[in-house]
This record gives sequence, C-alpha cells and structure tokens, in this order.
Amino acid sequence: SGNTGVWDGTTAKFGARSLKINAPTNGWSSWVNQAAYVVVQPFASYSASVWVKTSGVLGTGAYFKVYLINGSGQTFLAASTAAAGTNNWTLLSLSFTVPDSQAYGAYLDLGVDGAGTAWYDGLYMLNNPSPTQASLTLAQNGTHSLEYYSTDQVGNEELPHHQLTLKMDTVSPYNWRNFISTQ
Repeated sequence: SGNTGVWDGTTAKFGARSLKINAPTNGWSSWVNQAAYVVVQPFASYSASVWVKTSGVLGTGAYFKVYLINGSGQTFLAASTAAAGTNNWTLLSLSFTVPDSQAYGAYLDLGVDGAGTAWYDGLYMLNNPSPTQASLTLAQNGTHSLEYYSTDQVGNEELPHHQLTLKMDTVSPYNWRNFISTQ
C-alpha cells in the first residue's frame, strides 16, 4: 500500500516514459495524483481514462479509482474495470457524474490490487458537456440572417461569431402545369 510508482523510460505507450507500479505482495499498491487534481463542477459529467500494460498481475488487477475533493477532504467515488494477468496496452475508462454540491476537484489513484507489475500511460480526465439546444421560429417569408456563438460560465465569448443565412418561402407555386412526355 502507498505511493509505489516510478517513472520508467524503458516502456511507454506514448512519449518516452510511463508510470510503473511494481506490487511485490497482495494489497493495494498505487500512485496518487491528488496534488494535480482536476477542477470539477458539482453535478457535471466527466470521463477518465488511462492506458495500462500488465505483467504477471495476480489478484483483482490493475485499475484506477476516482476520488472527489471538497472542504471536508476526499471521498472515493468510483473504480474502473481491472486488467489482470499479462496484457499489452489496454484502455481503461470510466464515466461519472459529480454527486457532491461541495466538490471542487477530482483525482485518480492508479494502482494494482494484488501482486505484479503495471505500467500506466496517456491518462486524461475531461468534462462531458451536455449538448445545448435552441429553437428558432421564422415568422415571415424572405431571407434571414442568424448570428450565433457561445459564452462560457465566466463570460468568455467565442470569437469569431458564426453566421447563417436562411431563406423561407411558404408561398405555393402558382400556374403550375404537369407535363406529360410522349414519344
């Protein structure tokens, strides 16, 4: 148990090194990135993932845990699936929603529950924003211009603004004739 991760320059999925955790005995051996937590919004949805490679992992396996941080400390939220045995690079991922109205951060605890060696690389955590929808009603025939853009929670406005031209014609054709072709 505890922080047993080391940077390994001999094995990597991306770049020149990965995080190596060698768990010599059963139990939870891990590396925690609590100091580099990700800022989260209460009730927002997030995705976390990391690539893991395992060698001789016994027990539950190599996986990651998600913890939330609030004014009272940290709380376990969820765990990814686990990889056991000997496997080439496998993507572990997890989607979660922050259920705590006081949470301001989240971090991952990467580890091995059991014995064996695991390498971790390509870790990320990102917000899964909900799609924004809007409706528009055009009341009269003619050509209309629509300007649209987004503004984030702190007031930053997307530049440049987008523009779209819409043409509306609700008048039926008149003096219409159906022609029949004969040979």
